[in-house]
Amino acid sequence: MSEYKRLTDRDEFGNADIIGVDSEDLQLNLEYDEFNKVTNALNRLAQYEDIGGPAEFAKLKAELESEKALHHKYEKLALKNAMEYDEVINEKSGTWERMENAWEELEGFSCECGYFGQAAFPYCPSCGRKMSGGEAIQS
Repeated sequence: MSEYKRLTDRDEFGNADIIGVDSEDLQLNLEYDEFNKVTNALNRLAQYEDIGGPAEFAKLKAELESEKALHHKYEKLALKNAMEYDEVINEKSGTWERMENAWEELEGFSCECGYFGQAAFPYCPSCGRKMSGGEAIQS
């Protein structure tokens, strides 16, 4: 395989020019929109060339694929942990404790985690335990 050679060089404005081609001559032979399209294409080519030659590109590609595989592995692990956490939380259960005032009127409900609320939900909003007992407060 031949040695890698750049095809583009940057001008004073940071735009890519083809090495060995006078950009002013090129500009005179193209319409404004055509020249912008050529400039954009050359800038993209220069970005690829900035990565380096084929060996550097292959190395970068391998690193990206490795990172994707690692990211996928961590996503699967995070999902597994979330599912296990959900199973553990849902296995816990509790009973709402009725909280009454001195006149034995219902004030609300509390969970053993310390949550206090006016309504007895099927699950504690604080710790996620599946709850039983309790009744809605009548207004």
